[in-house]
Amino acid sequence: MARSVAPRGLPPNDHDLSARKSPRQRPPPRYHTSVGFFDSLLGKKSSPSPRPAGYKPAPAPAARAAPAPEPDETVAAGNAAAALTGQTEVKVQHAPQPTLDLGEALVSAREHLEKKDLPAALQLYEQIVHSGVDLAEPLATISGDLGATGHIEALVEFAAPLYHPEQHGAATGLNLLQAYLHLRNDAAAQQLLDLLESLREPGLQDRLDGFRTATNRLRAERAAEALQAPPSNAANISLVTISKPIWTYGLEQGENALPTKHGRERALAFMPIALVGDGVEENHPAPVDHPLAPLARGLPLAMAEYCWYSPDYRPLAVTGVDPQKQIFLPPRAFGGEQAQGLFAGSATPVSHAVGGLIRAGAAGVVASAELTIWDVKKARAITTLRAEGPDAVAKVWTQLLTPVKHGPAPFPYAPPADPVAHAIALDHVLHFFLADKKVFPLEHLGEFAERLTALAAYAAAYPAAAVPRMIFMAALRQCTALGLEVPAEVLAAAQELERQ
Repeated sequence: MARSVAPRGLPPNDHDLSARKSPRQRPPPRYHTSVGFFDSLLGKKSSPSPRPAGYKPAPAPAARAAPAPEPDETVAAGNAAAALTGQTEVKVQHAPQPTLDLGEALVSAREHLEKKDLPAALQLYEQIVHSGVDLAEPLATISGDLGATGHIEALVEFAAPLYHPEQHGAATGLNLLQAYLHLRNDAAAQQLLDLLESLREPGLQDRLDGFRTATNRLRAERAAEALQAPPSNAANISLVTISKPIWTYGLEQGENALPTKHGRERALAFMPIALVGDGVEENHPAPVDHPLAPLARGLPLAMAEYCWYSPDYRPLAVTGVDPQKQIFLPPRAFGGEQAQGLFAGSATPVSHAVGGLIRAGAAGVVASAELTIWDVKKARAITTLRAEGPDAVAKVWTQLLTPVKHGPAPFPYAPPADPVAHAIALDHVLHFFLADKKVFPLEHLGEFAERLTALAAYAAAYPAAAVPRMIFMAALRQCTALGLEVPAEVLAAAQELERQ
């Protein structure tokens, strides 16, 4: 009798098994009862942080007073008083409660902070939270005062679990970004940056660009250890974490093309792919113009996109920029210890990482490919997938991703018919993205018209697939944002695709 063999791919997400309980489940946040997106980002510490030099909290507008509580409430039959008296219900009259003066409470809390009396200030902040007041304005003041008086960890513990960008605006988010950078939590800063991008407030983008630069600089410092390379080289590699399909950043409402995530997904990281073999000096990064460089650069983006449309995973892709402001290709495959160091303290713990390499043969042809799935917490390899020959990348792609099942999406997502062509297309979009974000200069785009022509041809080759078309449209939009003149033949190709 033939035996059934389980597919060797990504580990399944078992987070939704109701009978499975973790013995290490963290307690609820300490200073509040409402839970927001950033609950339990950092471990709790009791002592305040020293006041950082040059800390500038975002300004907060004037706050509003809280409404008075209801004068009484009805208690249903069955409580102790009703049982003793035989009544079916009891009318309970509350003692008069003083109305919270919000402005006075905030001023008093600030005075406590300046006197190093953090518990007294937090007690007042708790009263404000439970008063029922709209938190948009007071939360900005609270986070600003905590940061300005050096209580950075308390700022994150108190404000992050309560903060929702769409409800509370950008001011609190900017204060949190400063706190994350001070605490060297680049992963939390990156997630918050991505959320704040959607607010589209006037003047906000320039400030976010500054924070993004600071986040990339912080990540570069941590990359020195993660890459296990000489400090003179590794410290200058700026790693960039991309938390959504790369083409969604170029669309006006790209987030509308993504399925909803509910927070129970397994977090995956697709690391930069090493390029070795013919045409690459041993233990050195591959030349940027190597024939297989576009494939190696785009492959993590393609695998992350594929997993985004599964309800079981929340993937991210990692890329990097070298000191010459070129997209970095590591000289060897990322391992478990490097991934562990890179994602230590991440806001959303990364459970597994995928690293690997492509070996080039003669004449720029793929000789072999391998991908390794790592358990990040244990820095332990789970399995390595290998294949030989010119179609090796397509083979390991199939081995890795066949078990991944897609769920509902805002549009019919079709997996790439040609993974190699798809990865190369995403490399083109990555160049436009990094230029748009001012991570590298425009001249490193190369012949941008040739990139657009290649993307138009890719979209035309798969007219029934939505993603190739959106990739092309995203690149066009980013060209316009960069002030580049789109060739007439490319515009004609875009018009032809619209008519189909």
